[in-house]
Amino acid sequence: MKLICNVPQRRGGKPVKANGPSGAEYTFTVDEEDGLMKGEVHDEGDVAYLLALGDSFEPADESDFNRAEALLAEEEARRKAEAGDGEGDDEDEDEDEDEDEDDPIDPDAPPLEANTPAKPADPAKPPKQPKQPKQQKPKAAPAA
Repeated sequence: MKLICNVPQRRGGKPVKANGPSGAEYTFTVDEEDGLMKGEVHDEGDVAYLLALGDSFEPADESDFNRAEALLAEEEARRKAEAGDGEGDDEDEDEDEDEDEDDPIDPDAPPLEANTPAKPADPAKPPKQPKQPKQQKPKAAPAA
């Protein structure tokens, strides 16, 4: 199946290369006709793997869309089977749905930097002395 690679092209026009689980390496180059990065992927397992990466790859030919959806469904089922047996996991599915939702932002929460531990002092450098406050210059007395 010919796939379109949506990964930005490398500097200097170098082709994008991707490896599938079969160990095969696929090269995606700019197609002269439409300017899209395309490459031929022969192994259906590799096609499913690359399509499952999200928006990085998609079928180049509209006639392959149905086959691509079927391959994605098979890949998802395979991944779920590897993660568990799939039976009695209704609670796990609910937990997965919760993880996808963004937590509300607390406007009173400290910034992330406030939760970052301080960098330890370098033992080779002497500690800095705190700055002394500037002394006020005495004001000139008004002329009488």
